[in-house]
Amino acid sequence: MGESGDSSVEALGWRGDISQLKRFELLAGIGDLNGCSLLDVGCGHGDLKGFFDRMYSSYTYIGIDHMPEFIEMAKSRYGGFANTHFFQADFTTAQFPQADYAVAGKGVAFNMLLAGRFPDHPLLIGHDPGTIALFCKQLSPRVEVVDGYLADDFTVFMYKV
Repeated sequence: MGESGDSSVEALGWRGDISQLKRFELLAGIGDLNGCSLLDVGCGHGDLKGFFDRMYSSYTYIGIDHMPEFIEMAKSRYGGFANTHFFQADFTTAQFPQADYAVAGKGVAFNMLLAGRFPDHPLLIGHDPGTIALFCKQLSPRVEVVDGYLADDFTVFMYKV
């Protein structure tokens, strides 16, 4: 993990800017965010906010991360923007705010690293897409898994029916 002052995408566990961009492009496929709210769990430095700002003009962004250093960086970058909120919390115990996209909303989108393809890393771990899809289908009947855009990553879309 990078130092607390490290603002690079590598400090967040990404391989680089292109890897982060590809993941963000997949997440953007969840739906039209104009007039909606987005809950970004594991927001890191809030870079998804900057990415979506290029696509949408009227949405509310809520970023949550368990790392105080990441939240500090996110607030310094995007905290002054309208309809933008950042919170430091442990996702395993936090009560999430309601949002259109993410927990209990129209849909949830998330990227995960692919087990067997992602190299050993002290901060991150890879997962099996089939196992994740089976779990997600217990929560939502409509689950889509997208892969093949990066060698060691997959994206899951879950929709409220």
